[in-house]
Amino acid sequence: MERVAKERENKNGNSLAMDSLVGIVWADWWRLLAQNRFAIDPRYWHKAAYLTVRAAYNSKLRRVEENLFGRQIREARVEKPPIFLLGHWRSGTTFLHNLLCNDPRFAFPTLLDMYNPHSFIHLQKKVEKILEKAPSQKRPMDNVVVTYKSPAEDEFALAILSLESPLLAWTFPRRTRVYDRYLTFQNVNGQERGRWEQAFVLLMKKLTLKYEGKQLLLKSPTHTGRIALLLRLFPDAKFIHIHRNPYDVFKSTRKLYETAVIPSQAQRPTNGWDPIDRILRQYVDMYDAFFEQKKRIPDGNFVEVAFEDLERDPLGVARRIYQTLDLGGFDLAEPQMQQYLESVAGYKKNAHRELAPDLKMKVARAWKRNFEQWGYPI
Repeated sequence: MERVAKERENKNGNSLAMDSLVGIVWADWWRLLAQNRFAIDPRYWHKAAYLTVRAAYNSKLRRVEENLFGRQIREARVEKPPIFLLGHWRSGTTFLHNLLCNDPRFAFPTLLDMYNPHSFIHLQKKVEKILEKAPSQKRPMDNVVVTYKSPAEDEFALAILSLESPLLAWTFPRRTRVYDRYLTFQNVNGQERGRWEQAFVLLMKKLTLKYEGKQLLLKSPTHTGRIALLLRLFPDAKFIHIHRNPYDVFKSTRKLYETAVIPSQAQRPTNGWDPIDRILRQYVDMYDAFFEQKKRIPDGNFVEVAFEDLERDPLGVARRIYQTLDLGGFDLAEPQMQQYLESVAGYKKNAHRELAPDLKMKVARAWKRNFEQWGYPI
């Protein structure tokens, strides 16, 4: 897997290391470096230098945002219950999120928002004209086309705001076990949990202010194991969970590691770091928490769908989501969803290599509960 990732890095002529941290501010960047003992491999020193300059600039942008909107942000109230889209990476969360975001009643964080969480309210007006001229790009792990306006995962912003996210292990893999605790927050102290909650509330207030109180539709695979935390902050929140054949999820997640995770590293992992083991372990940790915590969701606030059904009948699945969660207004949103589906009609999924028999057996044993829970054949 590392060989494939290195080939991609060489082909691109550059590594993607630390791109997800471009919105970090100076004090947090210094703290993150100190936590990792400033252990950045020499080949990435130039990127660390660039990020240091960016962090200083981001600190200035944060001060501007605070001066312009600080009071309004603190006074903002999330009046409408947020909708959280859950599901492991590569389970179809992006497709479903993009589909539902065509309802103009919903607001969603964009790539620009999530990569600049300290300054996105005032920053968009400054850079919008420049970004509109920028060409669209395809994500490295699949063929999904994205622009700065595309719906994005709020976990990227939370990683920057709180420094408590499993995504930080993409950059600093030597502390993977430390950062993976934040996948479910079940083995962290109250101070850490409180810091994350504070960051999340801040983000929700900023999104509410920017999008003028619209109902927020958020998607992050990491939230799949955090239902209890989310309910603590937003007791009336609604949840959509999407699942997919675990074999397909594993193959696609392995591709994600080859094309995005490993090329994002800023240091060589310690001996014994195995991406296959991490994929298997994270999935189990995430869904152990999910199955235990989803029982706390009030009746009528949870719906579960299968990727295979979404792929076959996306509008039918969307209609069922609206009906189950009592969202209303589907007939008004359906034309925009149909238009979106027509725009991506030519999309082709990645063709993944088959799993070796021993690896397939390993997946079947580790994820047996999920195969059985959702009726996928082992």
